[in-house]
Amino acid sequence: MKMVNQKYDRRLIFCWVFIFLFFIIYNLASKIGLIPKILGGFYTFSIVVSSLIVWRVFVYHIIRIFGAMANKSTDIADVVSWLFLIFIILFSTCVGVGYFNRADLDIVEPLGAAAFRFFCLFVICIYLPIESNDFGRINFIAFLLTSIFIFLFYILGGNEFVVFDLSADSNLDLELNYQDVALAYLLIAVFGIAWVKQTVLRLFCWMISFGVLFLIDARSEFVAALIIFLGIELIFAKNKIKNLLYFVYLSFIFVLLFLIAYTYGYDFNLSGRMGGLLHVSSDESMLARYYLSDVGFRTIQDHFILGDFASYPPGQYMHNIFSAWVDLGLGGFLLLVVIFIMIVAVIIKSKNTGKRSVVWMLCISCIVLMIFAKAYFYILLPIVIGMFVNVHSKINRY
Repeated sequence: MKMVNQKYDRRLIFCWVFIFLFFIIYNLASKIGLIPKILGGFYTFSIVVSSLIVWRVFVYHIIRIFGAMANKSTDIADVVSWLFLIFIILFSTCVGVGYFNRADLDIVEPLGAAAFRFFCLFVICIYLPIESNDFGRINFIAFLLTSIFIFLFYILGGNEFVVFDLSADSNLDLELNYQDVALAYLLIAVFGIAWVKQTVLRLFCWMISFGVLFLIDARSEFVAALIIFLGIELIFAKNKIKNLLYFVYLSFIFVLLFLIAYTYGYDFNLSGRMGGLLHVSSDESMLARYYLSDVGFRTIQDHFILGDFASYPPGQYMHNIFSAWVDLGLGGFLLLVVIFIMIVAVIIKSKNTGKRSVVWMLCISCIVLMIFAKAYFYILLPIVIGMFVNVHSKINRY
């Protein structure tokens, strides 16, 4: 879908940069004391501001929904859009019921904010000009800036993206919101790198992105980047063999640099979260997730149809798609499953058309992460579904 209003294309690109690029800068700068942390976690603030900037897009989207229903002119993208809107409504309803039933506000309030972010990000991504050169160029510039900024933070911040000893109250604010920073970086990097035409430079940028995600120590986003890379550069690429050979060559160089740095005493902290990928069965985080999954499945067994919203202590939720069943009931879980099946079916049947492969691999990576590692309120979910509707809808965007 393409915007006929170029002014709103520019506004939407600005909103994308404002939400994700400035999220990274704000969080890193506040952690090392360059700026005061006065905007909370920043995501909700930036999404509210961005939604106000492009408020006409929301009005147009509502009109378009009712227009499509009246004319009965639907396609697969519209069906996915409606199903996800139903999911958001169910999500918001459960939050409201939980609030009035006096559920734990430490759980209800963040989930309420997540439901709001879901709707705003979903609509913005439907109309985002992701196939335009301007969008790719700006993301590439943002990718370079954030890569440098994160590397400098890693040096100036004492290599502490993740704080493992949080026993003292004074240390509770030391931990960087590394997962959200990594996700914001991943989104900027993917669209920025995909814009690069020269094969060697593009693959070199991929290697940089892997290195930065390794430093951040966010293994889910690292795995997502690897899935997206394999899809774009090998599965959907026209010159698969050429790309593979270049990648092997660059990998050899990076491994050599890694060994040189390690030989001269640099500690890459392979005992951290990223190191857990090498020994999943004994990783403390994975063992904790297995326990939370067992608790969650018992909740599903006891509350099979409606679930039991916010029935767990803060932070102790299932880290997979079944978390939707726990909080939203069987209906919420089935909605996500049906949406995922429809997206995968469309990807399998569709032909590769340039930038679509980026969106497809983002969708696949999100599905994989939600099956194994992320809860239903993962912020990548509304982004990929909105982008899927964006590239597959037959109706003009504005």
